[in-house]
Amino acid sequence: MSGSIPWAMVDSPAILLAGRASGASVQGGKLVALLIAAGVGIAAICVAAILLSRWLKRQREYSHPLLFRGLCRAHGLKMRDRRLLLRIAGLKKISAPARLFIEPAWLDPARLPGSLKSQAKDLLRLREQIFSQAAGQKEPAS
Repeated sequence: MSGSIPWAMVDSPAILLAGRASGASVQGGKLVALLIAAGVGIAAICVAAILLSRWLKRQREYSHPLLFRGLCRAHGLKMRDRRLLLRIAGLKKISAPARLFIEPAWLDPARLPGSLKSQAKDLLRLREQIFSQAAGQKEPAS
């Protein structure tokens, strides 16, 4: 076994290649297997990175906070109106505040908790702004 590098002493492919260049005999099958394993590992990392990137992009595009923000923007709500809606969602334990835009019962002043009774007038205005036919929709044809 003179002139060969024992496999257990090889720490990296660079050492294998250096040994090969210096004329030492290295078993070619082990080097090829090592290079294939390294290539598969790098490919797996690249695929995982691409999939993670796509998943994160989808999370940013289709999240509850972004949906709520987009609905507020579409209805022309001011920051204080957004805060009021978020307070209502928090007090009513609504996990997705965007539900306030499709369920008018949540914005009923009679259902307000005691801490928000003083904002009933603002809530009525908000409810009208969100659910009225004049909020950007045409009157449905009969």
